[in-house]
Amino acid sequence: MARSVFDKFRDFEAETKRQEEALLASAAAAASGASTSSTRVVSAHRSRRKMKTLEDLFRPPIDLIYRGTFQAARDAGVSRKRWLMVNVQDSSEFPCQVLNRDVWSNPAVKTIIKEHFIFWFIMIVRKVSDT
Repeated sequence: MARSVFDKFRDFEAETKRQEEALLASAAAAASGASTSSTRVVSAHRSRRKMKTLEDLFRPPIDLIYRGTFQAARDAGVSRKRWLMVNVQDSSEFPCQVLNRDVWSNPAVKTIIKEHFIFWFIMIVRKVSDT
């Protein structure tokens, strides 16, 4: 499985719980043969597919992000004679997700950033207990 720089921001506990629920629903459907259990399995599958679509929709602009430290990004900007654009996002703030969906995915914005900027991105992740 390919690793992403954003893996550390995934909620593996929630993903595991969803997988376990789907497995239990599928086992229940197989054991009882009831159509309601089958419906739940299909519904869970559709739900996962929709969540994947939403995940893709709000994914950070991986193709624009400079991979390295802030200092390395700054040095790259100096050597390439480009501006350094820093994007600090809070994973708990929906407007940050909207930036990913609406701004950073815009082809015109992408072109401008690729031609004139080093784009450094950092994500702040808060635990539920932090809020």
